[in-house]
Amino acid sequence: MSKRIGVSVFEGKLHATLVAAGKVKWRDDEPIDDANSFADPLARLLARVPAVGRRARTSIALDSQWVQVRRLGGLPNIGSVRVLTELVRENERSFFLWKGAPSVVPELDVRPNGEVWGAAFDRRAIESIEHAARIARMTVRRAIPTAVLGPLAADGDASAAVALAPPKLALAWRLQPDAARTLRRVRIARLGIAAAFAATAAFAALGPGVRADRTARAATRQLARYRGAADTLARTHLELQRVSRRLARIDAFQLDRGRVTRLLAALSESTPDSTAILTLRVDSAEGALTVIAPQVASVVPALEEVRGVFSPRIVGSITREVIAGVQLERASIRFRRSPTRVVAPRRTDR
Repeated sequence: MSKRIGVSVFEGKLHATLVAAGKVKWRDDEPIDDANSFADPLARLLARVPAVGRRARTSIALDSQWVQVRRLGGLPNIGSVRVLTELVRENERSFFLWKGAPSVVPELDVRPNGEVWGAAFDRRAIESIEHAARIARMTVRRAIPTAVLGPLAADGDASAAVALAPPKLALAWRLQPDAARTLRRVRIARLGIAAAFAATAAFAALGPGVRADRTARAATRQLARYRGAADTLARTHLELQRVSRRLARIDAFQLDRGRVTRLLAALSESTPDSTAILTLRVDSAEGALTVIAPQVASVVPALEEVRGVFSPRIVGSITREVIAGVQLERASIRFRRSPTRVVAPRRTDR
């Protein structure tokens, strides 16, 4: 079994465990001196990892102070975990406790019985892990909620449990590698290629007889291996650039499109208090709603105050109903949508 390091946050301390061949080889802990960040204590703890564990697979478990884990309801049955995850990320406030800044939401866990579970990591915790890993010159592969480790972490110190956790674990967040370290590796590989090429040329020109030829062939094989690694790195870099461009286009599209939940909130706030919205249908170009009010005609001017709503008009006939002895009117209103994002309207005294 390869070497693994597990780190857990519990009771104001960081606990670390190095496991090799299924046995605990090293343990240590570090107190957390700042309740809002554990970057410096984690860096000090990782710096004390023995030399034999510097290249171990490192994971960190976070408790409920730093990650929210809960069962999610009200999601559509669309069969795509990726689309569901993006939906939750776009509407984070509807599913998780809002802490003033966007959280980090990993891929959702859709279980065989149909239940959907999600996690939201505190962005400060993820930034603390990345900062500490850069200082300690180590790579932290993933962050795991303590709640998904099961009985192995029941005693509170989950460092051994997270070290032995399987590679594929639900609700875990995989951290991105340090770009500076990746760049250094690319440069080292290029230097290795150049050195191997120079050695090959030198041995071919100066090596006498059969020994020189054998040495040159060995250097050529080594150069081919380095060249293959360089080609792999170049392809990976190009693929990352393509993915980054796609993500940028997706982000730009999401910034431009209206959001139904905000539009519904804006429509609810703009209409008079005596008005009830019975149905709402919205697409990318227009929308329609059915309202019931004492005077339906008074709803249209109120909708004109909503940013993102254009040309509201009553379509069809206005029907009158008596509900609990009160005369009310029912009508359908259609409107066009603005290409800009919908925000709450400016409240006016009514």
